[in-house]
Amino acid sequence: MTRIALVAAGLMALLWALLPLWTSGTPVMVRPQARAATAVAIASVEAPKAVPTPIRFAYVPACMDGSPPCTHWVLVSERGDRWWLPGAADDGSLALSHDGTLAAYPVKDGYVIRNLTTGHFTRVKTKGEKSIGPLFSGTDLAFSLDDRYLAIPRDHLDKDDEVVADPPMIVNAETGAVRVMTGSDGSMSGWTSEGLVLTRAAKDTGTPGHVSSVIYTVRSPAGKLVRRFTMPGNLGQGLAVSPSGRMLATPADGGIALLDTKGARVGSVLPRPPAGWKLAEVARWEGDGALVVRLSGPRGRVSHQVVDLAGGHMRPYGTEGADVADLPMEPAEYAVVLGRAPRQ
Repeated sequence: MTRIALVAAGLMALLWALLPLWTSGTPVMVRPQARAATAVAIASVEAPKAVPTPIRFAYVPACMDGSPPCTHWVLVSERGDRWWLPGAADDGSLALSHDGTLAAYPVKDGYVIRNLTTGHFTRVKTKGEKSIGPLFSGTDLAFSLDDRYLAIPRDHLDKDDEVVADPPMIVNAETGAVRVMTGSDGSMSGWTSEGLVLTRAAKDTGTPGHVSSVIYTVRSPAGKLVRRFTMPGNLGQGLAVSPSGRMLATPADGGIALLDTKGARVGSVLPRPPAGWKLAEVARWEGDGALVVRLSGPRGRVSHQVVDLAGGHMRPYGTEGADVADLPMEPAEYAVVLGRAPRQ
């Protein structure tokens, strides 16, 4: 069953996508341009072999007619062009590189890494079942910060139908060479400049007031242990680790808390979303001085903003006008994948 088949109110989501997102507040949030709010018709064009500009983001469209534009991921370029991506079905995962030039997605016999600006395909052949997927396991495909490697999650269901993370696969994005990491470090949780972050829950008998903890492990693409640290269990596994691997960010007390690897708060940021919108998630870091956050709004609306850590000022990432599917059976963040962030 595809994601689109799960949409209960796709037409309503489409109508909402065409409405203005908000009136500017403090800080100023730019109203999406008319081109960014154009409906599915502009995405009815198949992506060319080589796209002319890097990709800002991709999304699952909110339409249900079963046509190719409605059953594939839609790419949005830096200048606002929209194309549906052949081979990248909407019921499969998608990853975009940080520079917006690479896309990775599953195919019948493995995965494909496609250079969107040149049209070159790198085939990644894998054995066995693919990941159960982000809807159930909370993990997804992810390019390294330098876009040289692709991490592919692996998992399985145990006898109680609980998802168990297996060591991920690391793919050389240029050659397609695959290696499987060793160990039992848990689920993928992003990248630092030194390697992949993995998290695993554990019992905690030594910290007063805590019965669990989360162990963070950073491994190089070659599998070498870079560092390991433990965070209190009440912080959960949703912390975004900075590129340096020395700081973490998470929503807290209406803002964003910045923590060191011992769990101590070392700073905070207080963005001010417009009325009716709230901070839902720290999606990723942009260098060590900014974050990309996801806001949730009325009727499942989603917006991404770049937050400057120095002053908390927010600027739009540009996802607001997208005809993003309103999927009642999965989190909205999985309907949008971020690529190249807007420049100041």
